Amino acid sequence: MPAAPTLSTTIIAGNTGHVAATNTVHGVIDNIYLATIGGTHTTDFTLVQADSGEFIPINVSSPVAVTVPSLAVGTSIELYWLGTAGFTLTASGVLFECPGTPTPRTRYSTISLLWRTAALVVVGGDYT
Repeated sequence: MPAAPTLSTTIIAGNTGHVAATNTVHGVIDNIYLATIGGTHTTDFTLVQADSGEFIPINVSSPVAVTVPSLAVGTSIELYWLGTAGFTLTASGVLFECPGTPTPRTRYSTISLLWRTAALVVVGGDYT
Protein backbone atom coordinates (compact mmCIF):
# COMPACT_ATOMS: atom_id res chain seq x y z
CA MET A 1 0.00 0.00 0.00
CA PRO A 2 1.44 3.41 -0.92
CA ALA A 3 2.21 5.91 1.78
CA ALA A 4 -0.50 8.43 2.63
CA PRO A 5 -0.12 11.66 0.65
CA THR A 6 1.09 14.79 2.36
CA LEU A 7 -1.04 17.89 1.84
CA SER A 8 0.22 21.41 2.17
CA THR A 9 -0.70 23.24 5.34
CA THR A 10 -2.76 25.72 3.34
CA ILE A 11 -5.73 24.21 1.56
CA ILE A 12 -7.67 26.21 -0.99
CA ALA A 13 -10.97 24.51 -1.79
CA GLY A 14 -11.76 26.57 -4.90
CA ASN A 15 -14.46 25.12 -7.12
CA THR A 16 -13.79 21.51 -6.14
CA GLY A 17 -15.33 21.76 -2.69
CA HIS A 18 -16.10 24.14 0.12
CA VAL A 19 -14.95 24.87 3.64
CA ALA A 20 -17.64 24.90 6.30
CA ALA A 21 -17.70 27.16 9.34
CA THR A 22 -15.95 24.38 11.27
CA ASN A 23 -13.08 24.46 8.71
CA THR A 24 -13.93 20.92 7.66
CA VAL A 25 -12.91 20.45 4.04
CA HIS A 26 -15.40 18.87 1.65
CA GLY A 27 -14.65 17.96 -1.94
CA VAL A 28 -11.54 16.89 -3.82
CA ILE A 29 -8.04 18.10 -3.06
CA ASP A 30 -4.99 16.79 -4.90
CA ASN A 31 -7.20 14.03 -6.39
CA ILE A 32 -8.14 12.78 -2.93
CA TYR A 33 -11.88 12.50 -2.24
CA LEU A 34 -12.78 13.91 1.15
CA ALA A 35 -16.11 13.24 2.85
CA THR A 36 -17.49 14.05 6.25
CA ILE A 37 -20.14 12.51 8.43
CA GLY A 38 -23.08 14.90 8.23
CA GLY A 39 -25.46 15.74 11.01
CA THR A 40 -27.98 13.02 11.84
CA HIS A 41 -31.46 13.74 10.52
CA THR A 42 -34.55 12.80 12.52
CA THR A 43 -37.34 14.50 10.51
CA ASP A 44 -38.27 15.15 6.87
CA PHE A 45 -35.64 17.25 5.10
CA THR A 46 -34.48 18.56 1.74
CA LEU A 47 -30.92 18.05 0.55
CA VAL A 48 -28.93 21.25 -0.05
CA GLN A 49 -25.67 22.05 -1.83
CA ALA A 50 -23.83 22.22 1.51
CA ASP A 51 -24.55 18.47 1.93
CA SER A 52 -22.20 17.71 -0.98
CA GLY A 53 -19.55 15.15 -0.06
CA GLU A 54 -21.36 14.14 3.10
CA PHE A 55 -22.43 10.78 4.49
CA ILE A 56 -25.77 11.55 6.17
CA PRO A 57 -27.17 9.20 8.84
CA ILE A 58 -30.97 9.09 9.10
CA ASN A 59 -31.93 7.92 12.57
CA VAL A 60 -35.71 7.77 12.91
CA SER A 61 -38.37 5.60 14.53
CA SER A 62 -41.04 6.75 12.03
CA PRO A 63 -40.47 6.95 8.25
CA VAL A 64 -39.29 10.30 6.86
CA ALA A 65 -39.12 11.83 3.39
CA VAL A 66 -35.89 13.10 1.87
CA THR A 67 -36.48 15.61 -0.92
CA VAL A 68 -33.89 15.50 -3.69
CA PRO A 69 -33.73 18.86 -5.55
CA SER A 70 -31.69 20.12 -8.48
CA LEU A 71 -28.09 20.69 -7.30
CA ALA A 72 -24.76 21.38 -9.00
CA VAL A 73 -23.30 18.86 -11.45
CA GLY A 74 -20.92 16.52 -9.62
CA THR A 75 -22.62 16.86 -6.23
CA SER A 76 -22.33 13.56 -4.36
CA ILE A 77 -24.29 12.67 -1.21
CA GLU A 78 -24.65 9.35 0.59
CA LEU A 79 -27.66 8.58 2.80
CA TYR A 80 -27.46 5.95 5.56
CA TRP A 81 -30.48 4.27 7.22
CA LEU A 82 -29.45 4.14 10.87
CA GLY A 83 -32.73 4.15 12.83
CA THR A 84 -35.52 1.61 13.11
CA ALA A 85 -37.66 3.26 10.40
CA GLY A 86 -36.61 4.02 6.86
CA PHE A 87 -36.86 6.93 4.48
CA THR A 88 -38.24 7.63 1.04
CA LEU A 89 -36.69 9.76 -1.69
CA THR A 90 -38.85 12.36 -3.39
CA ALA A 91 -37.58 13.95 -6.60
CA SER A 92 -38.09 17.71 -6.89
CA GLY A 93 -37.11 19.00 -10.33
CA VAL A 94 -34.87 16.00 -11.01
CA LEU A 95 -35.17 12.52 -12.49
CA PHE A 96 -33.62 9.50 -10.80
CA GLU A 97 -31.42 7.34 -13.02
CA CYS A 98 -31.72 3.91 -11.49
CA PRO A 99 -33.54 0.63 -11.89
CA GLY A 100 -36.63 0.47 -9.70
CA THR A 101 -37.68 2.82 -6.94
CA PRO A 102 -34.82 4.16 -4.80
CA THR A 103 -36.01 3.08 -1.35
CA PRO A 104 -33.45 1.66 1.09
CA ARG A 105 -33.77 -2.11 1.31
CA THR A 106 -33.20 -2.58 5.04
CA ARG A 107 -31.71 -0.98 8.14
CA TYR A 108 -28.02 -0.04 7.63
CA SER A 109 -28.52 0.32 3.87
CA THR A 110 -26.88 3.22 2.07
CA ILE A 111 -28.06 5.10 -0.98
CA SER A 112 -25.59 7.17 -3.02
CA LEU A 113 -26.71 10.14 -5.10
CA LEU A 114 -24.60 11.75 -7.84
CA TRP A 115 -25.85 14.71 -9.90
CA ARG A 116 -24.81 13.84 -13.48
CA THR A 117 -26.58 17.02 -14.61
CA ALA A 118 -28.59 19.49 -12.55
CA ALA A 119 -31.72 17.49 -13.43
CA LEU A 120 -30.40 13.88 -13.58
CA VAL A 121 -29.39 12.11 -10.39
CA VAL A 122 -27.65 8.72 -10.58
CA VAL A 123 -28.75 6.54 -7.68
CA GLY A 124 -26.70 3.63 -6.39
CA GLY A 125 -26.49 1.50 -3.30
CA ASP A 126 -28.60 -0.99 -1.39
CA TYR A 127 -32.19 -0.21 -2.38
CA THR A 128 -35.27 -1.96 -3.68
